[in-house]
Amino acid sequence: MAVSPAAARQPGDRTRRTARLVCRHLRLCLGKGTLEAAKVAQRVIHHFDTCPQRTLGVVALSTAQAEAIEEAVQKARAARPDLDHHFTEGRHDEGPGA
Repeated sequence: MAVSPAAARQPGDRTRRTARLVCRHLRLCLGKGTLEAAKVAQRVIHHFDTCPQRTLGVVALSTAQAEAIEEAVQKARAARPDLDHHFTEGRHDEGPGA
């Protein structure tokens, strides 16, 4: 699991540190990792709350993790429709040439 914010970091930005911690949890997790996926979703929402001008990508190490993260993000987004414009539909691995 890797979270990739834009290359330019702002002072006090803890996104990468948090992403590494979440990554460690997901690597240790067997199966879907529902609790870990919820934490990733929480960090995604936090990212767009704190630095909406920056892009964010989430990469999972397995299909099961990707699906769990996608489901968790959808649940988190349901409570925050004001952030919908930050999201594109579908995953990159679903596009042409995937």
